[in-house]
Amino acid sequence: GADGKMSLARRWIGAETISDPEHHRFGGVLLERVEADRSAVHNAPAPGTGGIWFAQSATVTRLYLSLPAERVRATGAGRSLAAFLAVAAGIMPEGALANARRVGPMGFFPNSDVWSSRIAGERVVLIGDAAGAADPSLGHGTSLLFRDVRELNELLLAGPNWDTAIAEFARRRREYFAVIRAKDQWYASLTLDEGIEADRRRERHALAKEQDPTLGGFALLEERGPDGLVPDEAARRVYFGECAS
Repeated sequence: GADGKMSLARRWIGAETISDPEHHRFGGVLLERVEADRSAVHNAPAPGTGGIWFAQSATVTRLYLSLPAERVRATGAGRSLAAFLAVAAGIMPEGALANARRVGPMGFFPNSDVWSSRIAGERVVLIGDAAGAADPSLGHGTSLLFRDVRELNELLLAGPNWDTAIAEFARRRREYFAVIRAKDQWYASLTLDEGIEADRRRERHALAKEQDPTLGGFALLEERGPDGLVPDEAARRVYFGECAS
């Protein structure tokens, strides 16, 4: 089954849908006439408001915002293009959106990681978002799907006992999804939380990254993948600089 984040195929194996509490909303829009370097991905994380934008083609730009739900409602960014662009203008270079024109849909969605209580049974195996969907803010979804396909394919081809192969896939999937889920939660808290303690957390994180640019490997998750990473309390403390000397 590969029918998405709110998979109905979960019912076929008697599974339930589980979700983390919402931390923020993630929204995007497709635009033309954005003034920005088209050779780079631009990321502007900031307390309470995060943004990322990049060229999708020679003329079209994708623009995403991360905002608390109450800010989406207060600004009207989920309903009005003008409001969306007004929020984005606060974190983008001056004039970048002066001539922007919408050419695609716009919407906001909860950032919560969502997963299935089990991913195999009754001759059905869930993969991709149906097995577990990561926070869309960090864009791990396609990588997760490809990883699932590779893992399951290799296990099924390795021997005649498919039940054993599927059980092993379910175990592996739980492990690497747990790594991604932890990174999603840590990054959201680090970049978007507001207040004095959140600012101190960012300061400790910056110091920790000076001492260990990999932050125990979690800073390189997107480059190297989840293998070998354990999302335990010790790893969390390293990521947030709570044990930095």
